[in-house]
Amino acid sequence: MLRETKSKLKNIASEIRTLKNQRPLKNRGAKKLWEIESNLNQLRYHFRHTHIAYCELRGRSRDQIEKPSESNKPNQSYIDKIKKEILEKYESKQAVRACA
Repeated sequence: MLRETKSKLKNIASEIRTLKNQRPLKNRGAKKLWEIESNLNQLRYHFRHTHIAYCELRGRSRDQIEKPSESNKPNQSYIDKIKKEILEKYESKQAVRACA
C-alpha cells in the first residue's frame, strides 16, 4: 500500500529535479519558462500534499512532518482525498487477497 505511494513520491521528485534543470535558457529548448514554472509549481503542490498524507498514514503527527508558516497552510481537503485514495487501493487489494 505505502510502497506504491513512496514510489510515486520518488517519481514526482525526479520530475521536479528534471524541470528545475530545464530552467536555464541553454537547457530549455523549445519550452517556455512559464510552462516549466507552471508544471513545477503543480508538481511541488502535489508532492507536498502526497508526502503529508503518506507520513500521516505511517503514524506521524503533522508537527513531525512540517511546520508551515501561517500564510502557507496545506490544503486539508486535498490531503484527505489522497489518504482516501490510498486506503481504497489498499482495501481493494485486501478484498482480492481474501477471495483467493
